[in-house]
Amino acid sequence: MPKAKRSVEEIKQDLKQEIIRLGIQDNPSRTVYQKEYQRGVAPSPNGALKVTGMKWQELMHELGFDYDGKKNISNNAKRESAKLSMRREKGLRLTNPDNLRYVVDEALKLINEKKINDAVTFEKMVNLNLDTTYQTLSKHGYSFEKFKELYAQKYGYKIRSGKWGDKSNIELFNMAAKYMKKNNLTNLRQYDTSIDRDAMPSSRVLTRRLGLTYPELSQQLKSVLS
Repeated sequence: MPKAKRSVEEIKQDLKQEIIRLGIQDNPSRTVYQKEYQRGVAPSPNGALKVTGMKWQELMHELGFDYDGKKNISNNAKRESAKLSMRREKGLRLTNPDNLRYVVDEALKLINEKKINDAVTFEKMVNLNLDTTYQTLSKHGYSFEKFKELYAQKYGYKIRSGKWGDKSNIELFNMAAKYMKKNNLTNLRQYDTSIDRDAMPSSRVLTRRLGLTYPELSQQLKSVLS
């Protein structure tokens, strides 16, 4: 039998009971509720707001909870700011040569593991994963360009920037060869006119990365496909 439709008041009570069950009645954050509520059992935040026609803060007051959405957002922002300040303070430890070497090595590992090939991504990943910030590293002379040099020294090859920077030369070549074989293509002209360039490397990308001329690339692909 189909589940009986619950009234607005019943939905309100279900919501209130779920908030109490979650133990967030002192600060019934919509974000926390959205993450933790029992789906299929308790009402969803969007569903509750839709049937009641209220905003979350109004609904919380209706249910008897003391909740200030603006204050909650402000407190969250303060907590995030405090976390960032703590990380910046940790960066002061980089005046210690041993700590600096350790953080630099961890940053190089991060670049390698996450296949980072641009400064914007590197800054985000450092701020999220290391006990310092990108700004602090830069103040100590370790910009992304510096890390590119260190990376080449440590791993024996350069960080490749651009769209296909996370792919090795052999991976790019194999992508093209497999595509040509799968689609019964016999030459690079057919390949270039049929590929989606957002999904496959063009012959221009391949020749530049492999250090081959167009005829040389064509010949190597033919030898693999024959």
